[in-house]
Amino acid sequence: MSTKTLTAAALATALLSACSDSTTDPSATLALDEAEFLAIESDALLAGLIGLQFAALEQSALATAADLVLGTAAEPVVTSFDFTRTAPCRAGGQTVVVGSGTRTFDRDTRLMEMDASGTRSIEDCARVRGDVTFSTNGSGRWDAHRRRINGVPDGLQTLDQSGGFTVTASDGRSEECDYELHRSFDPSSGQVTLSGTVCGREIDRVFPHDGNG
Repeated sequence: MSTKTLTAAALATALLSACSDSTTDPSATLALDEAEFLAIESDALLAGLIGLQFAALEQSALATAADLVLGTAAEPVVTSFDFTRTAPCRAGGQTVVVGSGTRTFDRDTRLMEMDASGTRSIEDCARVRGDVTFSTNGSGRWDAHRRRINGVPDGLQTLDQSGGFTVTASDGRSEECDYELHRSFDPSSGQVTLSGTVCGREIDRVFPHDGNG
């Protein structure tokens, strides 16, 4: 083989190697801890909005119950509702949640239960981790269940969410992501379990109840 042929072959090999490296370079995508950070932050924001809606429904039900004649039996009341709530993200942008569902209230036992579902819009939602700012845009769906007796959570409180978003980091990285998460709060243990996937990374975290939802 001629020197010219060897040189051409070596150049082709080098170019192929460079292309291969660029497509698998881990620095071009989110690390697992970064994906977990976005998952926990995003989940907390959504759970907080769901919690605010549940609290508003509970206050409304209690106000109505106060107007009823004491000592008379009352059947559980089931009503429908819809809502829109918006919350700012830590470093700019916002999340908008639109939903509907049913509220069940038993005046005698002070049982309050909510089953709801809807959509969320992630609009230039920015968060800072260390010296990197992550900005996300996307949308998704969610389903939530809440239940309290005398204002105390009773049984598992759940939130399922799925969708997709684009994340752009201030260090130049960008990635198209899907997410599917299940959040479960167990009042008996005081623990929240968050599991699923974000950007193809497995999420499986357990932490003390954060006050959301």
